Amino acid sequence: MKVLVIPAWFNNTNLNEGVFIHKYCEVLKKNGMDVSLLYIKTYGIRNIVEYFRSIKYGYPVTYKIIEVKKIVWPGIARSKTGIRAFKTRLLKKAYRRLKPEKPEIIHLQSVCNNLTSYIGKELAGKIKIPYVITEHYTSFKEAGDVLFKPFMSLTEVVNIVKGANSRVAVSKFSAKMYHEIFDTDFKALPNIMSPVFFEMPFAAKNKITDEFVFLFVGSLTRRKGIHVLLDAVKQLKREKKKIKLEVIGTGEEFDSAQRFIMQEGLEGHVILYGYKTESEIVDFMDRSHALILPSEKETFGLVVVESLLRGRPVLAFDLEPLKEILSVEDGLLVKNTGTVDGLVNGIRAFITDYSGFDQNKIRERAISKFNEKAIVNAYADIYQSAINDERKKL
Repeated sequence: MKVLVIPAWFNNTNLNEGVFIHKYCEVLKKNGMDVSLLYIKTYGIRNIVEYFRSIKYGYPVTYKIIEVKKIVWPGIARSKTGIRAFKTRLLKKAYRRLKPEKPEIIHLQSVCNNLTSYIGKELAGKIKIPYVITEHYTSFKEAGDVLFKPFMSLTEVVNIVKGANSRVAVSKFSAKMYHEIFDTDFKALPNIMSPVFFEMPFAAKNKITDEFVFLFVGSLTRRKGIHVLLDAVKQLKREKKKIKLEVIGTGEEFDSAQRFIMQEGLEGHVILYGYKTESEIVDFMDRSHALILPSEKETFGLVVVESLLRGRPVLAFDLEPLKEILSVEDGLLVKNTGTVDGLVNGIRAFITDYSGFDQNKIRERAISKFNEKAIVNAYADIYQSAINDERKKL
């Protein structure tokens, strides 16, 4: 089966951003599918020099990446004629690059991008193949029509969603939310996990010796709650709690987090490691006691499952999607989402009750629930059903 994946966002250098897209393509390829990814990258006048340079990838890729680059010249968005002309040229360029590949189905990964969703739908129509959607974005209601301007409207995107042969959300909570926004049904199917979290040797770490080690993995942004987490560590330091926080990831708050650590004298309590590979993340998880996730909003919680696959319990705020993943045997969900006091109280309770977590059983439950083969087979069924439905129309 030849699958073309079109992501709303994709980072060619840093796997911390859009990592699930890369993992998804790698796993499909490993399971025998012919996978390509259409990478649509636009350039403004300020970074026009980059347009003429080849795109370099900071990680190994086993699937094919089809690059479509386009310059967004000043003034394009000032008129409907300019917008229409730009979209038409971009579509023609994408079609020329894609035509030799002869995909059987297009898989749109999120419709929150105002160009990729349009390109995906139009390409499917031109080639006469079906398209399906997996949605990951959580802020449609807050962003509203502004999210898709200047190239599309929310109404157009709703039509793209409704026109898909199948629609998938990564949690039941998300499926319900998208149903309310787009007025159409979504199936709930979790993200595919990277094999490395299943396959690397496992060892439990139940004892607390000198200090309790929490691990944070994710983008360093306010939405991910890094500022709340650092404030909580600052408060616990005053209480002489022996905890250490190891932070993996990059993002817009990295520099301010570094300054905060220096200003508050947290150098011995918090260490920022920046970007790490998946194998390195597994090593960090295995040497930690638990994962901590202070996000104010999550669609799925990929890193939560990764932690469970390594047998490490999770401390997080009480978010609906995480309730589908975490049982009381797997971690603690903290009330008062987004507050420092709520997180501090949660950390105290978590450490006190830590000996009650059975890491071997945590890992067993996660492997059973998030089995790679089962999720791949579910998507294969979705693809085949969509292809069959489309053939009936011809």
